[in-house]
Amino acid sequence: MKRFTLPLFIVLLNFFANGQSASELVEQANQLLTDGKDYPAAISKFTQALQSANLNAEDKLRTEYGLADAKLRESQVQVNKLGGKDVAAIYREYIYESVDHLDYARKNIEDKPGLKNSVEIKINSLEKLLTRNIMQLIQEHQKRTGSEKSRTSKEILKACTSVQKLNPDNYSAWDYQGQVQLTNLDSAVALASLQKAVKLYETGVMPGPDAYAGYMYYRVALLQNNYQKDLQAAQSTLQNGLKVIAADREKVVSDTELKQIRKDMILPNLDAVESKIDLFLVDLLIRNGAETEEQKMLIQETVAKYPDNVSLMFQYAKMVSEDDPETAVKVYDMIIAKEPTNSAALYNAGVLHFNLAANIGSAGD
Repeated sequence: MKRFTLPLFIVLLNFFANGQSASELVEQANQLLTDGKDYPAAISKFTQALQSANLNAEDKLRTEYGLADAKLRESQVQVNKLGGKDVAAIYREYIYESVDHLDYARKNIEDKPGLKNSVEIKINSLEKLLTRNIMQLIQEHQKRTGSEKSRTSKEILKACTSVQKLNPDNYSAWDYQGQVQLTNLDSAVALASLQKAVKLYETGVMPGPDAYAGYMYYRVALLQNNYQKDLQAAQSTLQNGLKVIAADREKVVSDTELKQIRKDMILPNLDAVESKIDLFLVDLLIRNGAETEEQKMLIQETVAKYPDNVSLMFQYAKMVSEDDPETAVKVYDMIIAKEPTNSAALYNAGVLHFNLAANIGSAGD
């Protein structure tokens, strides 16, 4: 005699359904969801319907959407109960499962504009919720160590994959994914994720400007230089990043509808990432030898742009000391004026002063 091989939970679900049709189960679940607000019971009914042998295409569509709705609502109830603290794993899974339910619903809606609109609203809401959660997890990830860091890393990557399923054009999800992959030392996949984020941001599918988008260019250039050993690609990425920042700054300044308080928040962040990219770019040029006049001019302009950056000034003085010792002396003197006890600047300036004096003396002879 052939033995049954169905999983026990499916047998039990069909047993407790008491012969009800899938349509009846879906109707009962929707009533529990909207009228009784008994989300766990609604989830149970929808699950029974999903396992029903007589589930037709329309009922499956309603069931998938209903499960997403019920699981999201129950997750929110649990979050509210805990005052925003971390919820149990089952409710986090509910959120990720809702992504699959909604993805199915979106792909199988044909002539139901009302339901289609509801699904899109849910998808947009869930995308924002997951993106906010990723931002919080990123902050936790930076503080964690050992197994806890590994756990949050997996959680972030899972959340990023879910957001990408909901909206493949969400550049933030690709950026966050790349950040975690970078901390995990997965350089190749991190670079691919970050380059995807940059490309999506440049196409402007999602509204900008983003005050932190420039960091994507910084991270891509970092990997191109350190992992791929491609200096030219890194320089090109950084220069593109500076162009994007300049364009974003112009958008913020000229946006008459954007409140001044928002502008005061965005502009300093744009300045900060611009500074980071400027200094990285010049550091690459100096360490690898600025060969063209354009590169040398860029370095001079950057040094002038950041007159309080002693480290940058010192690098520049060392770079020009052989070809232009007079300029190098002037820069070292500026450093000494800011830091009178800077021994390296004092020594290098002294050597240059001595050599210049010796050259003048020999020229007089």
